[in-house]
Amino acid sequence: MDTSIALHLAGILTSLTVFFLVLKNASGNVLASPAFERVCSGSNTGPALLVISQDRGCQERMKNLAEFYGWDLLLCPTCKSAAALPESASIPIVVCDTDRLDMNWRDAFQLFLNADRSRCVVLCTQSDDNRLWQEVIRFGGYDLIRKPIHEEQIVRTIQFAWAFWKTVHVRFRGGAA
Repeated sequence: MDTSIALHLAGILTSLTVFFLVLKNASGNVLASPAFERVCSGSNTGPALLVISQDRGCQERMKNLAEFYGWDLLLCPTCKSAAALPESASIPIVVCDTDRLDMNWRDAFQLFLNADRSRCVVLCTQSDDNRLWQEVIRFGGYDLIRKPIHEEQIVRTIQFAWAFWKTVHVRFRGGAA
């Protein structure tokens, strides 16, 4: 079963599902939490997104947009935790926030693009270096979004990335969009 369909089916059961991986030591102290959070829209028309960010403001903004626009969203604080989740392997759009990323953006792109070259990987950064966008594209990324992120900018980027990904899968892979 296609992961996006599975995510949509899960969304029918509940509009918001949150998963936590809580590690405790022998005395019961929490060592790590949360590992990831999932927002299921219940819609069968929107894209599935993987957002890697430790910025609470970015996470909240993405959750609000996902709920409003009908996106299925998987939030992870690190690239390594995201790559370890089996369901992340088939998510078509990945958004990496460069603030406190657990690896440099090139390694993050390589990690996600090696799994699926048709993935649309978007970099969010505070850098105003115009050459960075060119480097992101040359490295196989889909786009670069400059911070502070404006709602219309992220929505437009996600919608275009979703349309692009569906076109690539229908035309070149014979998949259903």
